[in-house]
Amino acid sequence: MVRGLRPLLRLGRNVAGGGLESNGPPVEKTSVIILASSMSAAGVVWGTIYLIFGEPFAASFPYGYAALTLANTLVYRLADRDGLFRPTQVLLTLLLPFFLMLALGGFTSSSAVILWSLVAPVAALVIIGERSAVLWFAAYTVLIVIGGLSEPFVRRATNLPSLVITAFFVMNVTAVSALTFVLLRYFFLQKNAAVRAYIQQELALRQSEKLATLGKLSAGVAHELNNPAAAARRGAALLGRAIADLQRVQLGLGALALSDQHVEELARLDRLARDRALSPTRPDALVLSDREQEIGAWLARTGISSGPDGAATLAEMGYDLSELKELARRFPVNAFSLVVSWLTCTYAVHALLGEIGQGAAHISEIVNALKAYSYMDQAPAQLIDVIEGLESTLVMLRSRLREGITVQREYAPNLPRIQAYGSELNEVWTNIIDNAIQAMDGKGEITVRTRGRDGWVDVEIEDNGPGIPESIQSRVFDPFFTTKAPGSGTGLGLNISHRIVVQKHLGKLSVYSKPGLTRFTVSLPTHLAAAD
Repeated sequence: MVRGLRPLLRLGRNVAGGGLESNGPPVEKTSVIILASSMSAAGVVWGTIYLIFGEPFAASFPYGYAALTLANTLVYRLADRDGLFRPTQVLLTLLLPFFLMLALGGFTSSSAVILWSLVAPVAALVIIGERSAVLWFAAYTVLIVIGGLSEPFVRRATNLPSLVITAFFVMNVTAVSALTFVLLRYFFLQKNAAVRAYIQQELALRQSEKLATLGKLSAGVAHELNNPAAAARRGAALLGRAIADLQRVQLGLGALALSDQHVEELARLDRLARDRALSPTRPDALVLSDREQEIGAWLARTGISSGPDGAATLAEMGYDLSELKELARRFPVNAFSLVVSWLTCTYAVHALLGEIGQGAAHISEIVNALKAYSYMDQAPAQLIDVIEGLESTLVMLRSRLREGITVQREYAPNLPRIQAYGSELNEVWTNIIDNAIQAMDGKGEITVRTRGRDGWVDVEIEDNGPGIPESIQSRVFDPFFTTKAPGSGTGLGLNISHRIVVQKHLGKLSVYSKPGLTRFTVSLPTHLAAAD
């Protein structure tokens, strides 16, 4: 039965809003013919039964309905006159139960009206569409009311045995119940399918939002990793040449057979070069330039060779002319040139080692922040440090923050750990901070504040951007609502954050905004069950 109804229901969906054609493809003629044929067959059955039991006048109405339907269908089939077919067929469907009631002497004798009371509205919806069917149904209701009021005047005995009348009544009630059940079941299935499709679409959009956020973070992390990695690579390349130069100079010093006192002085100079390389002083550029020129001129006058960058390196190390003259008195004249070269090479080696170490430490910091951000290799729900999550998020967004945004931290001391889903909370921090960055157009100040209170931890993220208009503040957590330009956002970031905080952590997420200040407040229970 469901299979037989599907073309009719498909027909109804296609003509919803009126007409056999809508915005979609034309309705298949087969569906219309199936509908008309089914109703005609029912009319023939009813007419035959009435004729058998001696009611030819009553039988003429269902027979007439079948004949007129056949003619109407042929016109539609051959001439595509759907504009004529629709009103004619609905009119026949509306009038049949009314005339049957009159012919058979009342509602009870013409129990077919029970079946038609369902078939007529369904046929109207299927054939003429949703809007127009309302008017037709109103006309059908008027006819039924008129029929009920006129029943005392038309009631008469019929030739139909009481058993047949009862059988008709039972059969029609059963048919109506079965048809109602099938229709309702079908539409419930359709509704459930639509709900599932909506949920799948929303999940897909949320996944798309997460992937978009992940793409931004990946680009930022790649940018952050590129700088220290490039510095380490450049330092490693220069270190090879610096070590080769240092070995060459050391061989020359070794050939001079320096005294133990000179060796001790070289050890002191090595320590001094290392300390100054790892903790360099940065004098004024003009002072450094003057010092470099003074040292270079003195080296040239004394005939000391220190390489093309010797004077610059000595000036960078913090030496001035008086210190170099004092150093020259401590070594033989023939050795001092090599000592100066050895000193600059030693400083270069330590400086490059420090640069490589800093690059590696920076890479390690980013990797650790990424691991902390994602809570890699850890249980989904656990005791977490909220401040650590905020810091790892700020590291992940560092490339965007350095464009012109300063971050102020106001962390409460001794903040308790909370039971939470760490990676998802980091997604909340990312969405809120990223929105703040975009709202301020990359320039401004963000304040991240934490505090603890009786079983709860509050996190406030403020920015001094233009603010959110009061008229839309109540909608910022709605799905698909966004104030960004088309293509700049899906409107799901804050909605996802709200679900994570409120539904998953049983917490609270609120916003307060005015021009120059927007504050998102996230309140989280220290234990997930404590929110109850």
